[in-house]
Amino acid sequence: MPMLPAAESGLRTGSLKPLNASQPMACSASVIRQRAAPPLNSGRIRAWGSAAALDRLLRSDQGHETGRPRQADVDAQELPRGAFLAGWSTRESREGLRRLGCGLPRGGRGPGISDRRNQRRTGSVTNLRAKWLRRLRPSERSHSVPDTRRVYVIGDIHGRADLLVQVLNSIAADLTDRPIEEPVIIPLGDYVDRGLGSRTVLDILTAGSLPARCIALRGNHERMLLDFLAEPDRGIDWIRNGGLETLHSYGIDIRAVRRGHGYGEAAAALHAKLQPLHLGFLERTLAGCEIGDYFFCHAGVRPGIPLSDQEEDDLLWIREPFLSAKHDFGKMIVHGHTPVDRPAILHNRINIDTGAYISGKLTCLVLEGSRQTFLDTRAISAEVAAGSA
Repeated sequence: MPMLPAAESGLRTGSLKPLNASQPMACSASVIRQRAAPPLNSGRIRAWGSAAALDRLLRSDQGHETGRPRQADVDAQELPRGAFLAGWSTRESREGLRRLGCGLPRGGRGPGISDRRNQRRTGSVTNLRAKWLRRLRPSERSHSVPDTRRVYVIGDIHGRADLLVQVLNSIAADLTDRPIEEPVIIPLGDYVDRGLGSRTVLDILTAGSLPARCIALRGNHERMLLDFLAEPDRGIDWIRNGGLETLHSYGIDIRAVRRGHGYGEAAAALHAKLQPLHLGFLERTLAGCEIGDYFFCHAGVRPGIPLSDQEEDDLLWIREPFLSAKHDFGKMIVHGHTPVDRPAILHNRINIDTGAYISGKLTCLVLEGSRQTFLDTRAISAEVAAGSA
């Protein structure tokens, strides 16, 4: 497997420093070593598409990341609560549009609404359309990857093996139609939890049959899983954030864990069933990497800190102040972690987490030269349906 050139750096761990490009790495990037999780001494589950589960996720400050409040993105705002669900209530629709700055009036007003308010109502659709277009507008500064390289960046997968297969097949077809010397696949992490196919996702990523070389990044859910293996007593954080689905995918009895005990036994069983292949893959994931004018990580970066000095906690967990930062980070940041309903392209970052586990849309950003295009599973499914009609 060819190594990445010196310009591409893999970042792993605590405090990240400039990297030695001559240092080899099985994942085809130079890295700073990170402590691996120490080895252990050794029912049925609700469907992922539950409306109530999604509502709790989007409403709770501790729903997605325990102890880390969900922050809305200023320019490419996070979805209004319940936005993945068809049929918002009237109140939720109005509140969501108001947060997008569309100026819709509150309901319940009869005759006598001022002309100014009527003007706001009339212009609301136009304003909303302008905001969506602005979100999809390319950045002002041109960013590029080397001419011999095409980079396929995959958003948060969260156990949706079915969607991952669709995206990988689409990548393979694209490479067949448009061969290039050095294609690279960069999944942004969060392979496990929430969706019911976490084990299958890891099977796919470790099978050695991907259509291009892979640089696998670490998400906060991989971090929580490894922490659970190392310290089972901390398992409540992981279990509350989708760990039950991952245990279930490995055939582990989750009845005791659902009642709040048996973490040690569950961790030992998971460690045994992960096998060296899956566990080694998780331990070798990188906190970040860069290619050309792009920096890739799961969640984002800490403003004001050089990219080479970023802490892994920020690369895996951050929302604010990253999401609302306006300044240039030195490279275009490509990230996931904060769900949006469609890819958000800003002048300093691109968010491709489109909530695959609940929306059914797994997004893949394709970077070639200075071009930015997208593949996503909804578009792929539409093409398949059209072809079979």
